[in-house]
Amino acid sequence: MISDFDPQTKEKAGGRACMLLRDGHSSHFTPELLKYAMDNNITILRYPLYCTHALQGLDVVCFMRMKASFNEEISMFKETQQHGIKKANFTGTFGCAFIHAFTSDLIIAAFYVTGICSFDQNVITADQMKPSEESSTCSAFPLPYSSPTQAVLAAFTNYQPASFESHKETQPIAGPSQFSGVTTAPDTPGFTVPMSLQ
Repeated sequence: MISDFDPQTKEKAGGRACMLLRDGHSSHFTPELLKYAMDNNITILRYPLYCTHALQGLDVVCFMRMKASFNEEISMFKETQQHGIKKANFTGTFGCAFIHAFTSDLIIAAFYVTGICSFDQNVITADQMKPSEESSTCSAFPLPYSSPTQAVLAAFTNYQPASFESHKETQPIAGPSQFSGVTTAPDTPGFTVPMSLQ
């Protein structure tokens, strides 16, 4: 704000207050920054939580254009250079995409579409602001699971808990793992002693 926003807006404001819109991250609201804003007639407004998808021009307009522009630049680079983008080429390619995407007209459109300038509270619909709803309870993994993982998932999916009757006079029977040297199984249907304990 000190090195960019204020110097670029002070002259245009002509003594009037400037407004700076920011997201709600705490790093944007340090005491030093707030004091600087008050001393220089800058009003800071914070976007409400979970609303930038509808209110912030970067999210609504600019990033979509930037993504398309960057994909175009990558395609052109691959055609001319006959290889993909490397670290040494990234900055130049991204810079060209940024220059093509972030035009004055697009930035002005972003403020207009989100109802900030000129102010229009009817631009944002109730559907955009309604709470999100759970649309799926099943998740999908794009690759097939390995055999052991499939077996474990099948076991969890098909697991049916057994019902046990509790009797006060019945005492729990210790299993072979609790006493060394014991290799006989208690009278429990289906119980087998592991080979390592026999």
